[in-house]
Amino acid sequence: MAFVDELKAVFIFVGRTVRDFFDFDSNGLGKYLRYGAFALSVVLLGVGGFLGYRMYVGMREQKAHQSFSDYLQEFQAASKSNSQPEWERMVTVFGNRYADHKDSSLAPLFLSLKAEAHVQLGQIVEAINTVQQAIDSLSADSALLPLLQIKQSLMQLDANDDALSKVGLQQLVSLARDQKNSLKDMALFYLGRYYWANDQIEDAQKAWKDLEDSSWGDKAYPSPWVQEAKQKLKQRAA
Repeated sequence: MAFVDELKAVFIFVGRTVRDFFDFDSNGLGKYLRYGAFALSVVLLGVGGFLGYRMYVGMREQKAHQSFSDYLQEFQAASKSNSQPEWERMVTVFGNRYADHKDSSLAPLFLSLKAEAHVQLGQIVEAINTVQQAIDSLSADSALLPLLQIKQSLMQLDANDDALSKVGLQQLVSLARDQKNSLKDMALFYLGRYYWANDQIEDAQKAWKDLEDSSWGDKAYPSPWVQEAKQKLKQRAA
């Protein structure tokens, strides 16, 4: 049976139950059956509402995924052309798509690509603000949260503004030290790369040593960022 048919069947059953509730004799056993039927109808109505909401959410997410897939291809085309008009169009496109799908789980990703378009236009402050909007839309336990926080930190470090760079470094250090951060290894790698680019070699080596040590002891499947760090260190040795 199709999901829509299941939902329809639930609502038909609830309607009949409620009708029977008012048709029962109010004396004797009928009275107690009325109470039971009423309680059952309430439960089923709740189930029907849940199924209806689930169907709505499913359709909403499906539309968001299709839209994201379609416009991701346009973003890739804009990356190849790398022209200002195309990046300006991407800012508008992904801003509009976010507005269309802001209640979906993919909403922060639309904002993330809008921020990337801002970066390509040299609009770093606008990019940082757009990522902040995405961060504000996420719950504290979202898997996307640390990723966007790292992204924002790197943007702040790239900004031609000492105050923003300081904030970005502080946030990146905090993310690299956070034992609960699921992307701590990524934060450590980029922290080391920041130090490396600024000739703070000892600090870079320390960050990458911490990265290697924080691979959760799983040598069979080490963090991919460990290999990146090792390559950087080999370049230095050469």
